[in-house]
Amino acid sequence: MSQANKGIIPIKGKNYRTVAYRVNEFRTDDKYEGWCINTDIIQQTEAEVTMKTIISDQNGMIRGTGFANEVKGRGNINKTSHIENCETSAIGRALASIGLAGEEYASADELAAALIQQGEMKKENSEPELGVAPNVTELDVAMQYLFDAIGYSVKSRKITGSLADLRRAVKDIAANYSAETARKIGPFADQFEKRLTQDKGNAQAA
Repeated sequence: MSQANKGIIPIKGKNYRTVAYRVNEFRTDDKYEGWCINTDIIQQTEAEVTMKTIISDQNGMIRGTGFANEVKGRGNINKTSHIENCETSAIGRALASIGLAGEEYASADELAAALIQQGEMKKENSEPELGVAPNVTELDVAMQYLFDAIGYSVKSRKITGSLADLRRAVKDIAANYSAETARKIGPFADQFEKRLTQDKGNAQAA
């Protein structure tokens, strides 16, 4: 049986686990006995949906969270199933937050969607060359990962994640991507940190 059939998929030289694979790990590992996964819609419009998944232990203590945002019609899957796709991504990120991520924090599902989305965005903004696949760079994938990790919506420019989510993502990028990519991500991470710090200060002052 191939790695893909087992739910472990090699992409760009690294192994990514599908969300279904990691849900099965969660359900069958004795150390998670009595734990549960709960997913809720925290924002929904005609155009997009944002979800949050919480993983709680047998005592009801929150052990992990995950956010996801999907735009209706963005990509083939989201033309018909953007809510289901968003739920899968949120669950995958919550599982990763408790250690069920394998070699990479993002799941195979998420990275494949990111690669497809990047390719579609480039095709919308340029004349495609016949027979040439979109050139998705490591920086593209790392940037999409950063956006997903902090729940950043390019369309609304809102952030639904936390400072902890941002710092964890920056650490993951530094560990799993080239030094050049991590350096280029730095200024974006700094701007996000300023916004999150400011938002936290405003919330405390209110």
